[in-house]
Amino acid sequence: MPADRDVHTMLLRVRPLLGAHPEIMRDYLFYRSEVEFQRDRLDEAEQKALKRFDRFLVKWRAWIVREVYDEATLAEARDQFGEGHWWWRLKD
Repeated sequence: MPADRDVHTMLLRVRPLLGAHPEIMRDYLFYRSEVEFQRDRLDEAEQKALKRFDRFLVKWRAWIVREVYDEATLAEARDQFGEGHWWWRLKD
């Protein structure tokens, strides 16, 4: 895992792209939904990568909520997933 400041720099670089193209967020939500619904088809390495990515999102949740996602997007995501899913933890 890169140093925290490197991760933060990466997130700062990604943020304008997501902000400039809200469709990317909707596409991402759709893709993440499909991955979640097909979790049993993923091999062990893919499941491990998915968990690592989810942990990454949870670690940076405050920044993501504040800078990337709006409340409407988060509400849409929470409608798609059960309360145990990481979207529910993306709150300030």
